[in-house]
Amino acid sequence: MKLNHVLSGELIESEIEALSANDFQKILSSKEFSFNLNTERTEEVYKIYLIKDKKSILGLVSLIDMPDDYRIHLNLLEVSKSNQGK
Repeated sequence: MKLNHVLSGELIESEIEALSANDFQKILSSKEFSFNLNTERTEEVYKIYLIKDKKSILGLVSLIDMPDDYRIHLNLLEVSKSNQGK
């Protein structure tokens, strides 16, 4: 997936993948995200990051599968503080 760098107009390659146990620990000790990640441990949580910098998580999304309703609920969507605009 390509992200547009607003200041330069450059398209930057990124990926989305499920959070690992190490990612959970990294995010919990970071000040980059405001929500309580512990409440999301039972859900499907994905991260987006730049391919050239896999250590820096740009954003998170938490999804809940609701098969009885034939839908997927987007429970959480957050961009890291260092990537938020004005």
